[in-house]
Amino acid sequence: MYTRKMFEIFGGLLYESGSYDVEEIIPKQKYIVTHVKAEKREKWFKCRYEVNVSDNLGYFSCICGLFEHMGMVCCHSLQVMNVLRLKEIPPRHILKRWSIHGRDNLPDHLKHYQQDMGPPDAPIYRHSALYITALEVVKMGDRNLESYKFMLDGLVDLRERGAEISAPNDGLGIAER
Repeated sequence: MYTRKMFEIFGGLLYESGSYDVEEIIPKQKYIVTHVKAEKREKWFKCRYEVNVSDNLGYFSCICGLFEHMGMVCCHSLQVMNVLRLKEIPPRHILKRWSIHGRDNLPDHLKHYQQDMGPPDAPIYRHSALYITALEVVKMGDRNLESYKFMLDGLVDLRERGAEISAPNDGLGIAER
């Protein structure tokens, strides 16, 4: 569900959540999360966090503010979710911008990056695929005189036959920009 980078960050937070103990203050509403080695940490290092649960276990709010700041659920809330034995993270905590579907609300000038745009519809894909194939043909034609003649004749023929089909312009090509 998350992008690769956000999944790495999430994995780190999930690992870090194992370093905290949870104390239930008000069942299914208020929890105090304390680092297991709080007494060994520096005095300036915050070791106790309050996590409030609302919306029938649908929203977790921690005083660390990571979710409000970054949009990623914090390790303190993850540990409370673990103690409550939740099978999945509440949907409210999965922000679209960090998911693999985060590209489908782009402005018009970036629409070609949108998830539902298949690669052949994207101008950069078309240009790159044609360019790479053309370079491969050039490389093959460079090997000997016979392959040079064969490849050149093929490219000339392709250019002549392709002129008609490439006449209509969809406006997405890189060359027109």
